[in-house]
Amino acid sequence: MKKIQQSELEKRVDLISKAIFQGKGASRKRRSLLTELKNNLVSHTPHETFADPRYVKIFADKRMKEIKGFDLSSALFLTVNIMEGKTPSTKKTILLPPSKLLDFNISQQLNSLRKRLEELENACGYITLEVKYDERFEVFIPHFHILILGTTERALEVWCKRFYPEKEEVFLSQGFIKKHKKADPLLRYMPISLTPYIIEKVRSDEACHYVMKCTTYCQKYALYRCKIRKDKKHPHVRPPLNASVEHLLWLDHLSPKYVMSPFQSEILNAMKCDFIAKNGKNDCKCLKKAQKPQRMGKREQNCIQNNTVITPIKTRKEALQRLGYKSFRNEQEIAVRYILKKKRTLLVLKTSFGKSLCFAVAGLKTKGVCVVFEPLIAVMKDQVEKLNRQIPDIATTINSTMSFAERQKRLIDISSGKVKFVFVSPEILKNKSVQEALHKVGVGLFVIDEAHCIDLYSRENKKGDQGFRPEYGKLLKIINRISPKALVTALTGSIDKIGRNLICTELNIPKENILAHELDRPEISYDVMKRKTTGIKPLYELIRSRVGKSTVLIFCAYRDHVIAVLNALRRKNINCYSFLGGDTKNNTEVLAVAQETPCVIVATKALGMGVDIPNVRLVVHIDAPVNLIEYAQETGRAARNGENAKAVILYREQDLSQLKRDFCRNKIDYARFEKVLQFLNSKGNRKLLFKSGGF
Repeated sequence: MKKIQQSELEKRVDLISKAIFQGKGASRKRRSLLTELKNNLVSHTPHETFADPRYVKIFADKRMKEIKGFDLSSALFLTVNIMEGKTPSTKKTILLPPSKLLDFNISQQLNSLRKRLEELENACGYITLEVKYDERFEVFIPHFHILILGTTERALEVWCKRFYPEKEEVFLSQGFIKKHKKADPLLRYMPISLTPYIIEKVRSDEACHYVMKCTTYCQKYALYRCKIRKDKKHPHVRPPLNASVEHLLWLDHLSPKYVMSPFQSEILNAMKCDFIAKNGKNDCKCLKKAQKPQRMGKREQNCIQNNTVITPIKTRKEALQRLGYKSFRNEQEIAVRYILKKKRTLLVLKTSFGKSLCFAVAGLKTKGVCVVFEPLIAVMKDQVEKLNRQIPDIATTINSTMSFAERQKRLIDISSGKVKFVFVSPEILKNKSVQEALHKVGVGLFVIDEAHCIDLYSRENKKGDQGFRPEYGKLLKIINRISPKALVTALTGSIDKIGRNLICTELNIPKENILAHELDRPEISYDVMKRKTTGIKPLYELIRSRVGKSTVLIFCAYRDHVIAVLNALRRKNINCYSFLGGDTKNNTEVLAVAQETPCVIVATKALGMGVDIPNVRLVVHIDAPVNLIEYAQETGRAARNGENAKAVILYREQDLSQLKRDFCRNKIDYARFEKVLQFLNSKGNRKLLFKSGGF
């Protein structure tokens, strides 16, 4: 322990010596302060300054004796980043440049925190101030460490939510980005989340470690995969050799009253003698009562409102009219006939063909329920709303966002034959209660929409691990378990020959039962452009003339890039929305807005999964696509009403190797990525897209 202290002390002296020699802090006053601090640190006896680790050790030993007088079995440790102002209305973390650290007013922040803590009933403890230097922002972040006794974790969580936000977003400094020349330039628009508060449970043997964090430290971060992660080998470096020398001067001026400063002293002193007795009453409040599941009423009788479940519509024309259409367009009637005629089919139909109408007509003409597999919850809700708009209460969905009571109600509706169409994901269909409800009513048609997901998601990677959504590779087993005699059809708007073979193998579809059309979309023009930096300027030039007139879709390979592009465009006063996989509530709202008015949507590839958005005239990829199958799907969101549209790839050449590492899992993925490179080099040759892509 002694060697470590000496080493830390020596490094601090060396840091101050270099600062004095190099003339950092040019004013005479600043240099004299540094010289005085250096003389104190090189003395043989510890000097009373928190910049001296020897004094910190002596101070901690004295406080440790005081802490041992408490029962810490239910103590809590709270870390709070200091927020500006005395009221909850100004919730913003203070970020101090090194030059302003010495002028930081501690008393105001400490008194404000004390008043807030007094609102915690029977709570008492100690407050310690610390300042962290963060290289990402090139600033110091003042924060308090608080040892809290006499309250519960639940009460403390409620208290924190009153005064502090759950997270705060801060952007990287330009200096940090310049230091890391190989970093993704879009990092400047990617906000980093700061956690305003953290609640931990205290281990009694580490109590002194919790409250004696009076040393300023520096956090080092490593850049990887467009994200900022902690360096595992060096999560934090103490002493802070990479930080400004200002922190040592700040520690030198730090008063002992700001280190382990008590709050609610009267309660604290009384608690030394009888902590358990006084805290027992509070413990009762935090007991969580088990929520009893809502009792369902008696199962309704088999009252079939939509008699199409047991008595299907006789003619295709009648089914079409029930859905609000006068006639089929293009070859839709041939596709419907193909679904009904053959037991297992694969339909490869170009985007905007109207595949949802085809399976809806086929579903109305079959006896039993029609089960439709969709990859996204937002798409399921959109499809259900469209069907129910034409025929009330004919469709429903079951997904992971529903409560237990809501799911039970919908299962009863399904098993009693009240609905004709059921939209689910492959993961939901694994549930036994869902399988039992479908088995009871009987399934006449299974539809796998966006069937290319079977190819893209279910494959094992080169290490033998399961794919992203392995349930797509187990559909046939579940289908045979529920209704082996039902019709099965797979629909997709883009797939190559390798993918077709896999889908046919997985679903046991004979190759002669494949209906494939020419997938080229002549109304869409394709272009490829290179970007040297962020690409925000050329992106802005592309979209500004279309804002408010038509919908623009911007696709990104990473979620971080979605947020970065969103922030960059908003800085240019362009109102835009994000669409991310898994963000169900937001995605549903975005689709509702897009149905009414033209807008700009920045999205991941999730938006390419069967989403029908009107009036899309421009699709931009800020990153190169990973394969041409997904690219055809994503650009296929455009020109769905037959009008001309444009698709542009705006990529950075340095990012191609990173995309390959992140998204290519096996030999097939690598081969498909090579075709993407050919397409990029051809400047968007549509023949390479649809012929070389193997469509």
